[in-house]
Amino acid sequence: MENDDKYYQQVANELKAVGPNEALWLKAFASANADKEKAKALYIKLRVEQLIAVDVQKRKNELIAAELEKHKPKTNYTIKCPQCHSVELIAVASVRNPSSYKSFKITYNSFLGRIKFNCNKCGKIFTIYTQLLE
Repeated sequence: MENDDKYYQQVANELKAVGPNEALWLKAFASANADKEKAKALYIKLRVEQLIAVDVQKRKNELIAAELEKHKPKTNYTIKCPQCHSVELIAVASVRNPSSYKSFKITYNSFLGRIKFNCNKCGKIFTIYTQLLE
C-alpha cells in the first residue's frame, strides 16, 4: 500500500476541526465493546480505510473517463477545400443532413456515403466520404 500518512493527517485534521463522523464513531464504539480508547483507534483505522477507498474509486473513475474520452465520437469536423484551402468547421449533426455552409455549398448528397462540396471561394467541387467523418 502506498504511503498512508496523508490519510492519517486528514483524519487528525477532521477530528480537530469538526470531530468524528457520528455513524462511523458509533460503529467503532460498538465494535470495541464500548471501550473508548479502542474505539478511538478503531475509528481512525476505519476512517483511513474510507479515505483510501474514496481515493481508489476516484482514480478508477478518472481512468474510465479518460478511456471513454478516447472513444468519444467527434462533434465537429473540419472541411478544407483542396484547391484554395478554405476551411470550415461543421457540426456532426449537420454532416448527415447538410444544407448550406458559409464556405461550401452542398452540390450532391448521397446515401451511399458521399457528400460533394462546392467551394464558394474558388468554385472547386470535391467529395468527402462520410465514413471518413466517423
